[in-house]
Amino acid sequence: IHRNAFAVSPDCRRLVFSPDDVVELVWDIDKQETTGQFSGHQSPVTCFVFSPDGEKIASGSWDNVLRIWDPANGTELSTLSGHTGTIWDVAWSDDGRFVATIGDDGLALIWDVASGAQKHKIVLGASGRRIRISHDSSLVGTRGDNQSLRLWDMETGTLQQSFLAGEHGTSKFEFSRDGSRLAVSENGIHISSVRTGGELLHIDDINGSRDCAFGFVTPALYVATTDALLELTPASWDAVQLASTTLLPEHERVSVLRGNRPPRRQPNEAVKSITS
Repeated sequence: IHRNAFAVSPDCRRLVFSPDDVVELVWDIDKQETTGQFSGHQSPVTCFVFSPDGEKIASGSWDNVLRIWDPANGTELSTLSGHTGTIWDVAWSDDGRFVATIGDDGLALIWDVASGAQKHKIVLGASGRRIRISHDSSLVGTRGDNQSLRLWDMETGTLQQSFLAGEHGTSKFEFSRDGSRLAVSENGIHISSVRTGGELLHIDDINGSRDCAFGFVTPALYVATTDALLELTPASWDAVQLASTTLLPEHERVSVLRGNRPPRRQPNEAVKSITS
């Protein structure tokens, strides 16, 4: 399974993945059984995302095509063609209106879900690897091979901000819920200001931080790495003061989903501290 070729539904009850490259399965996490199966891609699937209401799934593939599905019955709802290279990542806006794709052809494409029309074509200049849409749908963030992280205006498609240049175009990043901060895994964990591009916080001693997932739950940032689930609680992002960094107990090491807290710890349960 490609590392991006799975996604968890917003209610955390279903998982979609591709066990044999071109067949997609929907798995009920509570019942531990398959509830849906669909196929249509002609090459291995590289990425999935659920719509915010959990009623649709978007998938990208080596066949350069974005497909949107009904997970309840496996019906293909639309096929969106525009890339000339592998689609490496896909994101869905919180209002459900748009999906964004990024590919090996150096393009980031913004799609209107209802009409299937292409809203914007953003030329990156190199293979694109990561894409995210801010929670208010005002910005789209992109990352590619040997590229800085760039923020684009969703309405106009124009470049708004560029920062954190580095070699790891596959590094993960995520917008905070209020859209003011950006968490990035690039030689550690960075918290940057969306408005200025300035770095507010950098922690460089977290193992497995390059391949991680972020979850902003005010006032903390949860970071799931290959080794642990971390809780970062700053006294003030702007003052660049880290109040505490804790490693949550082993039974709480779960995938961080956008906007969801990890399980509640029992009273007096020990939490191991990490010195930053």
